[in-house]
Amino acid sequence: MSHRQWPTLADETIRAREELTLAQSIAMALRSHRGTLGEAQRDYAARRGWSAAHQARLEQDPDNHKLRQVVEALDGTEFRLALLGAQTGGESAPESWPTSELLARDAAGRRLPAHAVAHRVWGVPSWYVVRHGFWGPSPDWSWHRAAD
Repeated sequence: MSHRQWPTLADETIRAREELTLAQSIAMALRSHRGTLGEAQRDYAARRGWSAAHQARLEQDPDNHKLRQVVEALDGTEFRLALLGAQTGGESAPESWPTSELLARDAAGRRLPAHAVAHRVWGVPSWYVVRHGFWGPSPDWSWHRAAD
């Protein structure tokens, strides 16, 4: 006679936590905040200034929303999104980004190529003079391809 064995609640909880996705965590954070306030979706959505359908979609599938919408939805709750290092597991601090990544832009305000090595320009680069002549302001940053 075989007896069916049911998984323990602890086993089910551990498995559910291991399989938890970022989107599911965001949905639970939004539901948790709303639950703490004791508000129904409709009331919570009205107080936040969006439709009940939008609130329901945020709680069901935040994956299909723009990052800005998710960040705005978490604003005012006890939760926030953070970027974590895959190796360290710690939150990415602003000091961890190189100066060139924070400041380097071309004349149109675009970031320099990610695959290139950016460096500060202290004089007018020769390539700039060839392309644009001596007129106009010279760039503050330039770049070169990294050696293979």
